Amino acid sequence: MFSRNCLSYGLFFFSLTLIAHDATIEHHHRFIRRVLNHALFEDEIIKKNVASHMVLLDPEQPDDYDPDEELVKVFTQDEITTLEEKAIDNPHGPLLAVALRTGMRREELLLTWDCVNEKEGTIFIKKALSVTKEKGYRIKPTKNKQKRKIEATPEVFTALAQQSKMQAAHKLRLGEHYRKDLNLVFCAEDGYYYHPNMPTRWFPNFCEKIGITRLTSHCLRHYVESQVMGSVLIFCPNFGLFLLEHSP
Repeated sequence: MFSRNCLSYGLFFFSLTLIAHDATIEHHHRFIRRVLNHALFEDEIIKKNVASHMVLLDPEQPDDYDPDEELVKVFTQDEITTLEEKAIDNPHGPLLAVALRTGMRREELLLTWDCVNEKEGTIFIKKALSVTKEKGYRIKPTKNKQKRKIEATPEVFTALAQQSKMQAAHKLRLGEHYRKDLNLVFCAEDGYYYHPNMPTRWFPNFCEKIGITRLTSHCLRHYVESQVMGSVLIFCPNFGLFLLEHSP
């Protein structure tokens, strides 16, 4: 029964691929292939997995199709300058400054103050934050399950000092209601976790508001990567990958 239901579900999604994006089609194809494999080898309710021999054709493109439209998008230097200037007085300014100069993922910005070592000039990235309906907020390993220590510029520690100053005001105002036990660097005003999607929701609107290209917060990683790779690739080809820890 389970495989029959999955088979119906898979075939339903297959019909959607007629109008879906090519990446979605590939995802659905993998899903259907796994479902049919289960029906073939586990329950033996079919004799052949037709999805295994399917060749996905390139989707038809409109006349005005631009092959460069889906290239990785990066801010211009002028836009970065504008972004930094306009973010100075914004409550999320310190978070933006740290993300811009370290390339940390949004979920890795779950930093605790013990991970920040201004004396050594380093930040230790060892955990990430996720949230689900079933489990709520959960601390998990980083995306590649690897801890890493990165060197931070003086501008990063200036931003962190600004964040600490704002937190001090919140602690004074909320007193015992502030969650000092979490020791978070970037958090809600009461010291509790902010939602990992907060940068994703806030950042594009902020870009639009200040008159620069509306991009996602992840594009800050692309910018950092372009700067790192452009400046050190000749001397150390793997440095940029080490700093940002991009998945292959």
